[in-house]
Amino acid sequence: MEKTDGSGPSGLSVTTPMLKILGTVAIACGTVGVVVSHGSWLVAFVCLTLFGGSGAALLLMSGRINADEKGIVVSRLLSIGRTDWTAITRVEYGGGNLVFRLAQKKRVVMPGPEFWHGAGKAPLLRLIDQKLAELRVQMKPTLRAILQAGDRH
Repeated sequence: MEKTDGSGPSGLSVTTPMLKILGTVAIACGTVGVVVSHGSWLVAFVCLTLFGGSGAALLLMSGRINADEKGIVVSRLLSIGRTDWTAITRVEYGGGNLVFRLAQKKRVVMPGPEFWHGAGKAPLLRLIDQKLAELRVQMKPTLRAILQAGDRH
């Protein structure tokens, strides 16, 4: 599948700016906590772990989602997940994640639609619904989807 950039008539694209903003704010709060901890290693550790770790996770999950008639591509800071629609066997959601399950225990994970932003959001949701209906695949809420943070290739 070729990566779409959303510029063509059939390419749809959304981004996740809220995850970037929240991640940046959390890292900034963790950094401020370390600076104002006045030498207390415990306070500095807690601030950096709690805020910095959460912020880093949000930044790593943020990205751009592109889709067309062939498939879907999720471009994140450190990884790219992609699949053709025909490779999808199940779809799960939960905890802000949308997980496309593929054959051989592979998966493509992306932030859920509640984090998407852009003019392509509604058309992308319609495209996903259409493609899943063609495949006779239903989205199901699962606890397992909450814990899925990365793709498995």
